[in-house]
Amino acid sequence: MQITVPRSSGTCTRCPMECRLTQSSPSEYWKCQVSLRLEFNNETGKRLSTIREYKFGPVITEPSLLEDMLRRAQLAILNPSVDHEHFVNFNLKHLKASRDGAVVPPLGSTKQLQFSKNVVCLDLSGPDMTDLSFIDLPGIISNVAPGEDRHNIDLIRNLIQEHIKGNCLILLTLTMRDDIENQSAAFLAKQADPQGHRTIGVLTKPDTLQYGEFAPWIEVLENRRHPLRHGYYMTKHPSPSELAERLPYDAVRRREQEYFEDSSNPWWKNDRTRGRLGTPNLTKNLSKLLSSLIDATLPKLRRDAASSRQSARAAASVLPAPVSQTNPTSDLLRLITTFSTEYQNYSNGTSNTYASLIQNCKPEFEKFKVRVARTAPDFRPYTVKEEKSGSITWEDEVSDIEDLEGSEDDEDGLESESEESEEEEEEEEDASHERLNPHEEDLDEHPHRSRRSKRGNVYFGNHLKESHAVSRPNPMDTIFGKKGPMYVDQVKKYISGSLTRELPFNVPFSAKQGLIHRAMASWEYDALECFRFIRAAVASHMSELVEEHFGRFARSGLTDTVESIVQKLIEHHEEETIERIRWLIRLEHRPFTQNQHYLSAYRDKYLSKYRGARRQKVVANQPSTQSQSQYSPNPQLPSPVSQNGYSYVNTAIPYGSDGSRPVSPVGMAGYPGQNGVAPNGFYVQMPNGPQSRSMHDKLMSSKSQKHKQTAPPPQPQQPQQTNHTPDLGPVISQLTAAGFPVSSKSDLERLFASNPYEEEFFVMAEVRAYWQVAYKRIIDILPLVIDEDFLCAIAQRVQETLINELGLSTPDATDKAKEFLSEDPELVAEREMIVARLERAEDVWEKLAKFKP
Repeated sequence: MQITVPRSSGTCTRCPMECRLTQSSPSEYWKCQVSLRLEFNNETGKRLSTIREYKFGPVITEPSLLEDMLRRAQLAILNPSVDHEHFVNFNLKHLKASRDGAVVPPLGSTKQLQFSKNVVCLDLSGPDMTDLSFIDLPGIISNVAPGEDRHNIDLIRNLIQEHIKGNCLILLTLTMRDDIENQSAAFLAKQADPQGHRTIGVLTKPDTLQYGEFAPWIEVLENRRHPLRHGYYMTKHPSPSELAERLPYDAVRRREQEYFEDSSNPWWKNDRTRGRLGTPNLTKNLSKLLSSLIDATLPKLRRDAASSRQSARAAASVLPAPVSQTNPTSDLLRLITTFSTEYQNYSNGTSNTYASLIQNCKPEFEKFKVRVARTAPDFRPYTVKEEKSGSITWEDEVSDIEDLEGSEDDEDGLESESEESEEEEEEEEDASHERLNPHEEDLDEHPHRSRRSKRGNVYFGNHLKESHAVSRPNPMDTIFGKKGPMYVDQVKKYISGSLTRELPFNVPFSAKQGLIHRAMASWEYDALECFRFIRAAVASHMSELVEEHFGRFARSGLTDTVESIVQKLIEHHEEETIERIRWLIRLEHRPFTQNQHYLSAYRDKYLSKYRGARRQKVVANQPSTQSQSQYSPNPQLPSPVSQNGYSYVNTAIPYGSDGSRPVSPVGMAGYPGQNGVAPNGFYVQMPNGPQSRSMHDKLMSSKSQKHKQTAPPPQPQQPQQTNHTPDLGPVISQLTAAGFPVSSKSDLERLFASNPYEEEFFVMAEVRAYWQVAYKRIIDILPLVIDEDFLCAIAQRVQETLINELGLSTPDATDKAKEFLSEDPELVAEREMIVARLERAEDVWEKLAKFKP
């Protein structure tokens, strides 16, 4: 079945015309449906976000009516200001031309376009049709009439370039009225199909050539000039006078055949080109070429269609679902629930997907741990004068003392009661002895310190902008200074200044409490500084979630409203958490612990360290040949008392001539004073077992003999004892092996010399031990408080808060939800465009899957 399309002299095709042919069953009749496909904005030339196709008129069953319907459809495309329905029954005889020959816009159109990129579509079906689609494009122009837009030249060129790319067959039509070199269509075809696999040349209007003009075109027809892979064909179309006759298709083809078979015609005389003359030969060979092209490109077309379908599906999957117009409240509740659940997952760190928030918090808890460790009391077991004289250097020569939990102290039983590894405690102790100002911010800047959300808010609460360190005057600053170590003579002076009604050998509890408070003075600041970063991280993270879940409703104000509600919720829990942190710090102002084993073990360690550091330095600085009297050894030694793996010998309290000693002063809980040993007694750690008892017996015997040599004559009623000097060699050897600087009997005597700062050492050791207990406590409790009262509390309340604040529990919830869920028009247009693209991709994929060449 042949169809008749608009024909005239000059340019008659003003927009693309797409013909989609479908073969129907033999029992069905021929029919055609004309449609208008609007793809481009006629003003800007840009592709519309949504492509729409409208049916133009009823289904046509009479082929003779098709030509006028196509003319009306083209007028509808060229006059976009008029509803296209008005052109369906438009009388073409009413078209008028102005005096200059231009067409007057019909039906009150404001402007008639010369050309358009929008398409007139023909869906034809019939028993003798072939499943095929082709597009008739406007001819390329190189000039425009006066008053016409010169941009039409580029418009047509771009239109042709867009349509001939890809896998289509290019029917390159060249008029023989002009030299082939002057026709840019051949150039565009070469650009789109460099190898010529898809291009067929068609020479038209051979009847316009004059005598002498045939030779160059015969060379083209023979494919010797401007050759193409598939060569050229020649056709003859009706002349203007024949078009006026409105001849039927068969008559036109018969006249074409008569023209080529004329013996005087140079085309017919060439046997090599005779099979390329006439429309029937072109159609027959075109079908063969099309079949070959389909066979070659169909696999790739199917792969491309599948890829386009997958791409369209992926683009559609990332778009939010359209809002329900019938039940907007349900949609808004779903958004709130999804948002709240996702934040709860982040606050719990349930998987790697939701680990980022907790990962941002953990480094701040570690930094808090380091800051608090740096506040450990820096007691020095020597005086300020000794420090200045250089006779003792704590950091350089006693640096091994800084490792308070080394392997040599494992025997105290602390390791067996603690699940924490010794290596970790060593690192903590090392950090605690770094003498840095706890108020100095020398740690790495947190990524959330100055982070701004996408909406430009800075998430630093007003409560956290000021320093929270305790700033009230401290009387201890006049003794110790605000920074630096605390020397033993300064501690002695501070204790003396705290005495009121205490009995001798008693240290006021207020003195110990003051030293503890001094070490903990910056804990509130450090805790709030830690929380400040956590707060900023949560606020920033929450803002990103708001943007992700509610950002598409920015125009309706929902995004800003949710942002404001969430930030107010954060501020509310911020205030509660700050108050809880301050409450937690206030608890530490009253020293208390039931962890007596831990306190005792650390007190004994530090007491041993302080004594050992001072003893070893004093012994090392005194020549062994000096008089023994300046070390003031005790006239007699009591038996040692074993406690916590140590042997304690009280040498600081002098004994009377009758062997009596004063009552032991009352110590703190767990002090050896409770067991009959004075708290300023000297501690010596010795190995347990028979060797230890032998050492002690020999040591005691030596001291006893020495005392007898220097003591006054005994009373007559007392029996005279045998003078016997024991062998102290094994004792000295064992002490030397244990690390004591003993090489002679005089060194052994100096080892037991009295310590004038024994009482202060006990205070220093107990304060340092209690600080260790409190340190272990605070570094665990503070993260738990922030986690429970801030992160988790927000997660528990955010959904309920949003529902109430957005008014979803009120009678007019539906109206409010509908107002809030008004989407951005650009998002709506994007969704419609992607959905239309997906529908086209699905349709093409299904047709190619079913197609059988």
